[in-house]
Amino acid sequence: MGSTRARLLGVALLLFSTAAAAIHIDGYEGLYGFGGGLYEFGDSQRDSDDGVGLSLGVGMPFLDRRNEALELSFHGLERDRSSGGSNDKQRALFANWVRDLGLTDLPLDARPFVLVGAGAVQEDVGGDDHVHFGVDGGLGALFPLLNWGWAVRAEAIAQAQLNDQSVPDEDYLLDFQLRLGVQIPFSHEASGPPAAAPAAECPTRVVDPVTGRADCISDSDHDGVADGQDECPSTPGGVAVDVRGCTTSGAVDSDGDGVLDAVDACPGSPVGMVVDATGCLVEQTVTLRSVNFETSSAKLMSDSRTALDEIARTLKNQPNLKVEIVGHTDDVGNDGYNLLLSQQRAESVRQFLIGKGIAPERMVSIGMGETQPVEGNDTPEGQVANRRVEFKVSVQ
Repeated sequence: MGSTRARLLGVALLLFSTAAAAIHIDGYEGLYGFGGGLYEFGDSQRDSDDGVGLSLGVGMPFLDRRNEALELSFHGLERDRSSGGSNDKQRALFANWVRDLGLTDLPLDARPFVLVGAGAVQEDVGGDDHVHFGVDGGLGALFPLLNWGWAVRAEAIAQAQLNDQSVPDEDYLLDFQLRLGVQIPFSHEASGPPAAAPAAECPTRVVDPVTGRADCISDSDHDGVADGQDECPSTPGGVAVDVRGCTTSGAVDSDGDGVLDAVDACPGSPVGMVVDATGCLVEQTVTLRSVNFETSSAKLMSDSRTALDEIARTLKNQPNLKVEIVGHTDDVGNDGYNLLLSQQRAESVRQFLIGKGIAPERMVSIGMGETQPVEGNDTPEGQVANRRVEFKVSVQ
């Protein structure tokens, strides 16, 4: 029993160190009353059953600490004796210090609190009436009930008393009580709302260009529209945007690379290739699905020339780029034939670009045949995926 008391004391001390708010439902203050029923799990040393009874009390918040209150409470209960005929009774008067824990956003808008105190306990055991010093402590919660500050009040309390008369050879008794009732404020005048905390300094201040309003919000692309409302979060600096953070109709991106023409240092980038913030190609490997050849031939099909024209323009705009052109085939046919065909196709692309004015030393062609499939060759779709030309772009 001694270890149980030590644990209860440790929990109480921990809870009393937390932040708190008020001993009322929000908006009410001043004197209040409470009462309800209780059920006692009595000390097992007694020769009686558990007890039932009623409790009543009043409370007054401290004037200088609205999160704390002083409560006076009385309870009376009765226990059936296992022998002897008459029932045992207990009456007690306690003074308690109560502290609201200040926890919010709990189920049923619960307002938890802790209490601890001391008082006098009168025991009537087998017709022998005597009074003893007692202490108590416990946890409780208020649950809003009506619109006048009323609340359901639930408590779990441990009560100890220095008592060597109720039970032979015992110096103290420890009882546990569950209480359920109602708490009512005696004044229906609501208190004013708590003062707003001073605004914290903003690590980043963004000023609305239209209203002039300054907020503690971030604006990653510096377009004047906060990240939370910016539907186009990567707008280049200096470009006009609308209220959504997107470019206005006068700002265009002709090559569709995500960089507006006004700041695109490398216009005409091929669709699907990765560019940096200035619109220029970075190192990458790209599969040119739009570059195709006639069956079992290295002759470019007519629609492939349009895609290669875009590649040629990009290489002219970025003379610091070099390209490794790699041809691949599926596994249909002879391995040696496939290797030769892939080399011829890669070289065919290289010759086309040389014809467009790209220096030969900036390009090299390689054939890999069927040795590097990207999908299985057991389906027509897989074979199509494996018949490809790759561009490995490097920046010098």
